[in-house]
Amino acid sequence: MPDFKFRLRRVLEYRELQEKWAKDAYLEVRSRLVAAEVEWREIGERRTQALRAPQESLEGMISLENYLHRLDDDDRAQCVVIEVIKSELAKAEAEWIETKRALESIQRLRDKAYEEWLVEENRREQAELDEWSVTRRRAA
Repeated sequence: MPDFKFRLRRVLEYRELQEKWAKDAYLEVRSRLVAAEVEWREIGERRTQALRAPQESLEGMISLENYLHRLDDDDRAQCVVIEVIKSELAKAEAEWIETKRALESIQRLRDKAYEEWLVEENRREQAELDEWSVTRRRAA
């Protein structure tokens, strides 16, 4: 029995690579989002720790207020970063889904071609068996 050869094999392999690249890009953006959210939570924790620290002097209270303003600025900046990464994540996810669909369509073509090939191979083998049995009857 000859091996099955899919004539669009190279296209399939390239689509598999594209899907892998898109998935890797999505996962990379997802990891950046997780890191940005962790950093945002750390800013909140620093704020909580600073507010819990007792301030006994006016200078200490002024420096605490300045520190809290910087933390507010950092918090707003980190929120902007998170929103930008979320939009990048949505774009990367859409690209990954699109490449998955393209890959699945070519895989369905391959599966259909393989099924047709199997049917044809079974017909060919049956024809060979029929011919063999006819020639065997003639010889006997």
